[in-house]
Amino acid sequence: ANQEVGATHQVPANGLALVPHVPPPAPAPQQPCPRARLPQVIATISAGFERGDYLVREERGANIYFDFFEEAYNFASQKGFSRMSPPEESDYMEMIRSAYNSIPGGPRFNRGRLLIVMKKRLVPVRIEDDSEPDGLVAGRELEEGREGDGTASSQS
Repeated sequence: ANQEVGATHQVPANGLALVPHVPPPAPAPQQPCPRARLPQVIATISAGFERGDYLVREERGANIYFDFFEEAYNFASQKGFSRMSPPEESDYMEMIRSAYNSIPGGPRFNRGRLLIVMKKRLVPVRIEDDSEPDGLVAGRELEEGREGDGTASSQS
């Protein structure tokens, strides 16, 4: 007493259709975060310090404390740092966390709670619109006034 539903499926008399088990698709392998193609330095903003609520750690080991997050962020921005993309930022956060966890007994200083990681490129880049730079090195064609070497040549 099976009812015919289609060319390939039959419904048993109790009305419950038997559906073959289809395993879920395998998760896509996580792509590694692309590393910077050009030289760059990073700065971090962390929270939880006695001297100030926020700490900016930047190039050459400079530590600057601020009472407000906006002050810390503006300071780093004025120094040329910009926010990383979320995958790149989380990759750096994991790397920094791993480095701190590798110290036997933990670090000797209060490292605070890491909030954001920022970057600054060390070479000029081509900016084509108002978006973030694409990482391509600016060529000579972008420099104004470089038509020649500035010397006059006489042709006879």
